[in-house]
Amino acid sequence: MDIFDYSLWNIKLKYVGCDITAFNTEQIWNEVFVANLAFADLCVGIFYVLPETLFNRFEVKWNPHVCYMYYAYFSMVPFYVSTYAIVVLSIDRAYVIVKPLAAASKGNTYRYGLALSSWITGCVLAIPYGVFGLYTEDNSCGHKFPNELVS
Repeated sequence: MDIFDYSLWNIKLKYVGCDITAFNTEQIWNEVFVANLAFADLCVGIFYVLPETLFNRFEVKWNPHVCYMYYAYFSMVPFYVSTYAIVVLSIDRAYVIVKPLAAASKGNTYRYGLALSSWITGCVLAIPYGVFGLYTEDNSCGHKFPNELVS
């Protein structure tokens, strides 16, 4: 594609109402949330699927410390983070629709803060899984929640 074709394509886009610079800026703003969601999903594979495969499928013995710290707590964090990353993305998109001009003035600090809030929320909500982690002598690792609520 030579320079003439590129400039003609740019003129066509501007004629239709799509400015290339505005499109690229919007794409950069979305990349923060999409990268956050992709990293959270990668962590699901690393912290949940990989230990499940190694310990249960290949019958590797559980270490109690690995069971309590790695599997009981850190395997649940990415599930919550992945869910709340979608919620944060939805909140940002709703804000862009409701207040488009105000959303354009928000910087990356706002978006990084929203992405960080999904990680903080995921870490806090996974605490009960770490507290009620269970390692048994027959080499199984899981969660055992109490049957009764404390009144």
